[in-house]
Amino acid sequence: MNEPQIEVISRRRYRNLFAMGMYPLLMGGYKAIAHMDRDYINVFIVMTTVLFLFELGLLLYQWSVKPKTIQLHEGRLIVGNRIFHTDELKSIIIEEYYGPHIGIKPKNKRLVPLWLAFRVLDKQKADHAFDEIHEWGERNEVPVLTQRMWTL
Repeated sequence: MNEPQIEVISRRRYRNLFAMGMYPLLMGGYKAIAHMDRDYINVFIVMTTVLFLFELGLLLYQWSVKPKTIQLHEGRLIVGNRIFHTDELKSIIIEEYYGPHIGIKPKNKRLVPLWLAFRVLDKQKADHAFDEIHEWGERNEVPVLTQRMWTL
């Protein structure tokens, strides 16, 4: 039997990067105009700059990572070189609104870990890939949810 394979890459966090860049401008500017407190502004700018640089570094790292393959086998799911058995999975989340994303949620996690959130590489094949994931989930009794994905 030919197991389906889905080409994926790490989920990009452009929205987080944009928010982290805009937040210091908006809040720091408001606080500076409202109170003119120089000490607060310096601490605030340093903290938000560090967070912004962290998000930027994470994005640059994600750009350097090569695409992976999700393989749907009977009783297990293989992502790159990592194997997940069906009893280890809480659910698989499909997010279509912000782009074709796939999130794999292990049983002991409340949110999808960042390293298990992926974007489908070929958007034209995303619908077919999602259908295969739904069929695999039904056969292996793993819930496949179509909803907003929250990552850690």
